[in-house]
Amino acid sequence: MYKRQAEDTLVTLHGYLRIIPADVCEHLVMVNGHPGAINIFPELKGKDPQYRAWVGNYNPVGSVVHRVTPGVDEGEILSSVCYTNRCSSIDELFGLLKRSSLESWLWYLKGKV
Repeated sequence: MYKRQAEDTLVTLHGYLRIIPADVCEHLVMVNGHPGAINIFPELKGKDPQYRAWVGNYNPVGSVVHRVTPGVDEGEILSSVCYTNRCSSIDELFGLLKRSSLESWLWYLKGKV
């Protein structure tokens, strides 16, 4: 049903918040950016990791890019960036996580070139 169009086709997810069926994951190269340091804190998988990192005062904080699988945030981590959490507001934390997300994507894409 899902035939790969080209070897260099890449599908990226950004806040899609849906489970991707296994047959789709098997036939497409799909990666997701996740604004939680799930490589260090697996409990930040799933929805609203930024808020949970704030409430739980997690340190460090960061973002990852990972392969998409049918499991929620279960795929292989392809890149990650973390920072020491010195944030004094949730808005500051969101800004720091935005920065770590952009850097995670840059590291991942640099490895693809």
